[in-house]
Amino acid sequence: MTAFAAAIQDTLRMRLTDILLPEKPPATTKAYHLVRCQGEDQLAPELAEREKDHWITLARNTAARGTWGELRVRELKNIGSCLWHGNQPLAEDTVFLTDFLKACKIKLKKSLCNVLIRAYLLYYEKNRLGISLLGKWLAETVIGWDWPWKDRQKEFFLFDGHEAPSVIADMVMGGKESVSDILERCGIARAVQSGGMASSAFAEALRRYRGNAGLEDPAITLTRLKRIVEWAGVQGWAGNEGAKFSSKLKVLFIESLLLPWANSTPVDKIMQSTQAFLLDCFKDPRLYKSVWEDVNKIATAIIRRWLVGRSLEQFLDVVGRLAVAHQWSERRKFWMSYYKKSVISEAWVVFAGNGKSLAERIAVEQNDPSWKNCGYIPGSDYNHAILIMKIGDLTIADFSHNGQCRIYKKGNESAPLLYLDEYLRADMMNDDKADFHKRHLGNWQADVASYIHRLIGV
Repeated sequence: MTAFAAAIQDTLRMRLTDILLPEKPPATTKAYHLVRCQGEDQLAPELAEREKDHWITLARNTAARGTWGELRVRELKNIGSCLWHGNQPLAEDTVFLTDFLKACKIKLKKSLCNVLIRAYLLYYEKNRLGISLLGKWLAETVIGWDWPWKDRQKEFFLFDGHEAPSVIADMVMGGKESVSDILERCGIARAVQSGGMASSAFAEALRRYRGNAGLEDPAITLTRLKRIVEWAGVQGWAGNEGAKFSSKLKVLFIESLLLPWANSTPVDKIMQSTQAFLLDCFKDPRLYKSVWEDVNKIATAIIRRWLVGRSLEQFLDVVGRLAVAHQWSERRKFWMSYYKKSVISEAWVVFAGNGKSLAERIAVEQNDPSWKNCGYIPGSDYNHAILIMKIGDLTIADFSHNGQCRIYKKGNESAPLLYLDEYLRADMMNDDKADFHKRHLGNWQADVASYIHRLIGV
């Protein structure tokens, strides 16, 4: 039908029904011509938001008149792109959706089916109204042609909503191909890779990882962790404080990677990989509390516990390279013994210039951004550093080289705060403000340990 004939038909229809159709969008817009799919396996682009109200109004008018047979394929396609748009989605009306799909069956083309496939994969949620009905229609329809969607339905049960996410998750997590290749084969790459089906499959993989991570051989867990990290990267969810994650999926992602270790400690490679990726995506929970505020407190406590260990390692390793070696062997044993007993609740490192530069180099070498998280002492000896810790109600500031270990009781307003960007050396070295101070000479460990034990019983 020519454009001129179509215009006449619309005019006659309006006169006969006394129902005004909404003004048609300009025929030159890309959205109006979304019907021109480029190949049977390519999904049509999404309609522009400003165009959708037009097609929703046309759909409701058509349903009210019962004139589905008068719609052209182009109009059915555009309505199909709007099924879950707005506060009262068309697809949630079972009568409407049933009649709409009957009309699509009568005027069926691959390009029309492609539009509905795209809508299904984009807006999929397990119990979403209309998803099951459209999925059943697609499962019956796509097998009518010899094309990729027929194979995907047979291999992955793609349109059997309750099955597909689990099948796809198993394919990705157990496969040897790249994650992007598997997602492409499953039909949830490119235009729909951030849609509901892809997110649901990823969520299913996360749940399975969480359920098995602490029970499997560490090598298997590490392999699966790498697949999850790769998958998140393919989806474009990594970086920028996880901005591309939905709020719900972000929380599930963080908790699934951390909660398996609530009662155990993973091997170093799993801990380091998990920690590095979470910090890259969502920043340090000690510094960016708002990003982590919806996350389970147990999960947040796990990564904070790991970061205590990282701060100790950071302090001892960096200062160990900048100071006389014999100064650090005993101090390493001493503070690590407290860490292994899980009594250090928080830790933060403050470096002068050389230490800060070295920590930043190590962060790059080890691909571990947590090494960059530290405070800075301006105008001090370039090799000096301070380790600030919380053990019970005590704040402990241990100075590098020949500095002292200073301890502050609860309520002492002179106690240094953790997680600041910058510290003044003069404020940190006033012995009169500390409740206890001890140089690292003689049997210093016994005196420090005795003081801590006397106050908090550790």
